[in-house]
Amino acid sequence: MIEDYLDVLKYLEDKHEIFPIFWELGRPIETEDIGTLAIIFNADETSNILINKEFWNNSTSYEKAFYVCHECLHVIFDHGYRGKDVPNKQLANICQDIVINHALVNKFGFDREKIEDWEKYCWVETIFPGENIPNDKSFEFYLNKLKDSNNEINIDLLGNHEEVTNSQTIPENIKEKIEEQLSGQAKESLGDLAQECNFGGDNNSGGIAINVNVSKVKKKRKWETVIKKWAISNFKNEYNHEEQWARVGRRFATLSSDFLLPFEKEIDNKKKKDKIEVWFFQDTSGSCSGFIKRFFAAAKSLPTDKFNIRMFCFDTRVYETTLASGKLYGFGGTRFDIIEKEIQKIIKKENIEYPKAVFVITDGAGNIVKPMRSEVWHWFLSSLINRGCIPNESHVYFLRDYE
Repeated sequence: MIEDYLDVLKYLEDKHEIFPIFWELGRPIETEDIGTLAIIFNADETSNILINKEFWNNSTSYEKAFYVCHECLHVIFDHGYRGKDVPNKQLANICQDIVINHALVNKFGFDREKIEDWEKYCWVETIFPGENIPNDKSFEFYLNKLKDSNNEINIDLLGNHEEVTNSQTIPENIKEKIEEQLSGQAKESLGDLAQECNFGGDNNSGGIAINVNVSKVKKKRKWETVIKKWAISNFKNEYNHEEQWARVGRRFATLSSDFLLPFEKEIDNKKKKDKIEVWFFQDTSGSCSGFIKRFFAAAKSLPTDKFNIRMFCFDTRVYETTLASGKLYGFGGTRFDIIEKEIQKIIKKENIEYPKAVFVITDGAGNIVKPMRSEVWHWFLSSLINRGCIPNESHVYFLRDYE
């Protein structure tokens, strides 16, 4: 299952920040106890995604992302708690699935036509065929409708949660962990979802499990702007771009003010300095895959006539790549000490100075590194993993603080 971790993660990151956070909270566990998927929270306040291996292996990456998001929304909508007192658990599960499936299409941009045999799952038209039922209501609304319906239900569930309902209520410590990792923009969107959580205004709507501030959050800048700001600052330091005006000698001081003097600035091309060395290192472990395009885009934003840009990626080895190719390699574990070793090897071999800046995009889960010039290292962290392996002198940015 882990081999397609990256493919699924890319889809999850495209839909909403909260989905990859859930995906990374705990390891997937293969089981035959359920037919599809389920997220559970254990007594020790850890979490796991239970996955039926056969069901998983017979699904496309797009379908897998849909299923994972489906399970996440069950937790976010607090369906485990809200359905605990419903006597008929299967009926509750059907109505909850209606809400989840339509929300994934209407609010998170999934295309149900890409889900094989989507018609066999829970939608208003499959549960209430021929009836004019809105698709933006709460599960309690559909439960009340279904109790009064004489329709025969012959439908597949994306997850029969009768056995795991009690373990689907999210513990407070995991709530806090998730909330800490969400950006302001993500919280704003979830806040909007909380306000719309009744899906049409019925009185039995409930809320969502994640605590968010539903007030508008000021839009934050993108993390790439940090790199641009650094580039502008260092360009000014390395190349004096300030205009230089000639001073008028004392012997000309008494001349009329409309007397024009020639410009007296000398340009000495020999004094022009070499390009500024800037090196980028992209972690190719799973949790960082969503930043690959922006990794190259950030580097391309620097003017190549002023900066010598070198591109690398790393897992337990360092691989040099190029801006033109856009290729990354590795996708294994993560080590940070190998970055410094590679820098030292290159500067010794090519007889060049240590780079003026080293930009590293990573989840922070690696070993300790002790760079020769840790103050020129800029770390962009995709998670809140303990940053004890990062030197105190380095610059650290949490991507959650940006868009």
